[in-house]
Amino acid sequence: MTAPDNIPILLVDDRPENLTALEGLLDGMGLEIFTATSGNDALRLTLKHDFAIVIMDVRMPDMDGFETAELMRAYPKTSTLPIIFVSAVMKDTQHQFKGYETGAFDYLLKPVDPTILRSKVRVFCDLYRQRQRLEAHEQQLETLVKERTAELREANEQLRKELAERTRAEEALSHLNEELEQRVSERTRELEQRNHELEQMNKVFIGRELKMVELKEKIAGLENRGHQEKEE
Repeated sequence: MTAPDNIPILLVDDRPENLTALEGLLDGMGLEIFTATSGNDALRLTLKHDFAIVIMDVRMPDMDGFETAELMRAYPKTSTLPIIFVSAVMKDTQHQFKGYETGAFDYLLKPVDPTILRSKVRVFCDLYRQRQRLEAHEQQLETLVKERTAELREANEQLRKELAERTRAEEALSHLNEELEQRVSERTRELEQRNHELEQMNKVFIGRELKMVELKEKIAGLENRGHQEKEE
């Protein structure tokens, strides 16, 4: 089983012995090595896996390395995939320019120098690690932004509910105040009416009392007069 830290790379060559030789040169570098013996196989693998680099022979039957590279550049997933061409015919400038035009990042001349091969692979593996760390960091940031956005949305929703409850409470309090003012006003009118009625009753009562006093005085006067007449 491949260790999780191993970096995936793809070797493409129509001759199995060449693939075996490349694998041997790259042994011990902590790589997960995939192999393909044709351009079509290479295309299928690049669509399934995220490779750090593709090391591809130029001369292959049916579809050569240049054609395969052009097709890789046509797919969004593989459009930026680093490609190193391996060929014995790229010593001249014309072939080198064609390789770069079809999407090659670099090239190796046959017979492959092990030191140069390992050095170039190490560089692209370092770039792959940096890209992976950057993507992981971006993913973390995106997750944090989503979490923070959800927290803010929840806080806003809670605030909206609290404001709605406060508004309802204020409306209820205002309604109660109106009812209280109305009751106080009605009670005040009732008390004023009662006071008015009491004042009228007092006036009537006082009038009767005065009449009783006058009547008593008259009776007393009549009685005094009657006594005086009997004494005479």
